[in-house]
Amino acid sequence: RRGALMPKRHAWRLAARAGLASCACVLIALAALWSRSGEGEGFCARDALLEAGQLTESDLKPAGARAMRVAEFEAWVRDQEPTLADIMRLPSAFKRPGANESASVTVVLNHFQRRTLCAQLEALLGQTVVPSHIWVVVFGSPIADTLERVADSYADARTSVAVVRSQLNLKYYGRMQVAARAPTRFVLVLDDDMIPGSLFVEQMMHAAHTRELGGAVLGSIGWLLPRPQGDGRFGSYRDLNGSGGVYFPDEAYGILVERAVETDYLCSMWFLRTAWLAMLFREAPPTFATAEDLQVSLLLRKYARVRSVVMPVDPGDKRTWADSAHRLAWIGATTTGPGAKTTKPGSNTPTRDRAWWLGLSRGGNMRSMAERPETQRGQALLVAADEGTARALRPIYEGLSRRAGGQLR
Repeated sequence: RRGALMPKRHAWRLAARAGLASCACVLIALAALWSRSGEGEGFCARDALLEAGQLTESDLKPAGARAMRVAEFEAWVRDQEPTLADIMRLPSAFKRPGANESASVTVVLNHFQRRTLCAQLEALLGQTVVPSHIWVVVFGSPIADTLERVADSYADARTSVAVVRSQLNLKYYGRMQVAARAPTRFVLVLDDDMIPGSLFVEQMMHAAHTRELGGAVLGSIGWLLPRPQGDGRFGSYRDLNGSGGVYFPDEAYGILVERAVETDYLCSMWFLRTAWLAMLFREAPPTFATAEDLQVSLLLRKYARVRSVVMPVDPGDKRTWADSAHRLAWIGATTTGPGAKTTKPGSNTPTRDRAWWLGLSRGGNMRSMAERPETQRGQALLVAADEGTARALRPIYEGLSRRAGGQLR
């Protein structure tokens, strides 16, 4: 009888252990949910956040303004450039990982006080190709403790979620320095208002392993900088009415990117080889306050001939978008200074303008220069960062003009 009871006792012990393990799993899950929901009203309200990030009729610009901006953008689009479907048909060395595996890419998220961390982490863990590392960079944030607790609650066997924290606000260059230490071949840096669709990482990995796009920094939002004005001066990149740059995509103006577009610089998102980030410090930054996005594209183009390309999307499938909630960039808290999109006091626009003007004066290039007939072989474009420098260079220009028989202009 004793021998007959042993299996039952053993079974009871196993059942008890299994029950305890289940309880532990439930408690861990509840703790994670409590951590996410207990950090203040709406901190992890992903559905509400995504809904708020969708444009409404009131967000759209007047028809005339939309038509003008679309025309400006389309002047830069080339029919021979690929659509997303074309890119996904290209031969690629990327091998899709198995169901419980991840891809060799580190995602770097930069958070200050916008409440989008839950939505970003859930979007990344819901990718068809999950990144192997997710690093949450928190520099000088007033809600740093909350952000760290939320990040810690997203444990996943397929990836490693870690927080890189400092009391100092090392800002935008700081996150790029962190990204340069990624242990993976590729790195994806996302602004805090970018909620990628579920196909996005797979698309970027596929494109980065193709012959056609493997030598480019890939992004989802770009700026084409303005051409010189009639007097030879460059205006602000944020000026409108045809004299400034072109920002795309921009749903408010009806601009979507359906073909790959080479751009002067990328913003809000960068997908590139980790080793390339060392190039960001090939020259002393003009400022540490902003403009790291300008510098990434400018210096990689200047020293390594690496293009910056905005990837196309499928307009009807937001799973292919990097910013499935485009309107988030306009609302809520932000890591930029006040009035960043205007010339109001506190705006960083004048600082950013000086940065790209200085970059050109140091020998940088931009797409409009490469495509202008007056900058073709045998001719030159002399760029000065400010009026004082231009006056100092005038004797050199006049000497070159005399040697060219007065044909230099």
